[in-house]
Amino acid sequence: MKRRTFTVVGLAIGLLTTTVVAQRMSAEQILDRAESVSGAAKARTLKTVVLKGTIQMTAQNLKGTMELYFKAPNKVLIKQSIPNALEQASGFDGKVGWEKSNLTGIRELKGQELEQLKSSADLNNFSNWRKQYRNPKLRGTDKVGTASVYVIDATTAYGTKATLYIDTKSFRLLRSDSEVATPQGSVQVSSLMEDYRKVDGILYPSRIRQSLAGMEMIVQVQQIRHNVPLSDSIFRKPRQ
Repeated sequence: MKRRTFTVVGLAIGLLTTTVVAQRMSAEQILDRAESVSGAAKARTLKTVVLKGTIQMTAQNLKGTMELYFKAPNKVLIKQSIPNALEQASGFDGKVGWEKSNLTGIRELKGQELEQLKSSADLNNFSNWRKQYRNPKLRGTDKVGTASVYVIDATTAYGTKATLYIDTKSFRLLRSDSEVATPQGSVQVSSLMEDYRKVDGILYPSRIRQSLAGMEMIVQVQQIRHNVPLSDSIFRKPRQ
């Protein structure tokens, strides 16, 4: 009986010590760890990234495709297509940010919309949290589903608020809440990152569930390719 009591007490002390150590981690240390496990060092060597997949808006029974093209150091092209509903592309060629849509035509982006797109165009942003966020603060811990997460509040590089939820065991980003600039103003977007997979040593969520303005969109990544030759011309603003 004494031996069993000692074992239980020892286990309790061990768990308490683990909890104290975890609580001592700063927001910066947690983000550094998350960056490391994501394969950031390898990501920083990439010249281009191409992602292709599907998008689904469940409540509206709409399905379509999405394509993302990134070219270092600062070019991006994002294409979304939903038959009979939406044909949209937006891009940044290193100088000019633009959007072309069957709903609004072609427009040049300004202000926060432009800063948001410029930030996403920087390939290094994805592998360097210090370029993405300012003044991170650890709020505490919470749950995302059954997973225990660190909750970190921060400000994006373009001045909006963001909250990151990082798994306390795997240090993978499981959720992010952020403000996104749109032609109608800022909206709150919550994204759940699921089913992480490794491509060339870099971790990517293969499924992202986004909620905004009462709607849910599911992005399913089907293909990721690195260092594919991409012409600069695809990132330029279309003439018509």
